[in-house]
Amino acid sequence: MTVALTLMEAYLIETPLAKGMNKEVLLNHIQAGEADALDEFVGQFDYEDLVQAYRNKKEVITNAIQSGYKIKFVSIDGIRRLLELKFDLNAETDFKMHEDKVIGIPLKEAQFLEFENMLSPNWKISKTEIKNGLYEVDVLHNTAV
Repeated sequence: MTVALTLMEAYLIETPLAKGMNKEVLLNHIQAGEADALDEFVGQFDYEDLVQAYRNKKEVITNAIQSGYKIKFVSIDGIRRLLELKFDLNAETDFKMHEDKVIGIPLKEAQFLEFENMLSPNWKISKTEIKNGLYEVDVLHNTAV
């Protein structure tokens, strides 16, 4: 079962991972209530929020870190930020942002599956294989024509 997180909880998980912390170390810090260590490592968020979220829903946060998650609601800017954090992609050079869609996202098969599972239901996702398991992915808001 995939657990559901807020966009901010996803940012709090993905940011230290993007900076090189492994999942086990992140989980250990959260379980020990070491928000200060995470604050110092990341330098841009208050990790007391994630520690508190863990205290309130241990299984959800643990599963999210270990096995992935779905975001309850994500905006187009949230998609951009997640692509930057999770896959080290840049909106200026790797894909194109529009008002209600993101197009041309280059993802490998495993990345596509992970990204597809993360997206909230207000987005439609499609892929076209470019070559050898590399895909060009488009994300379109459900209200777009």
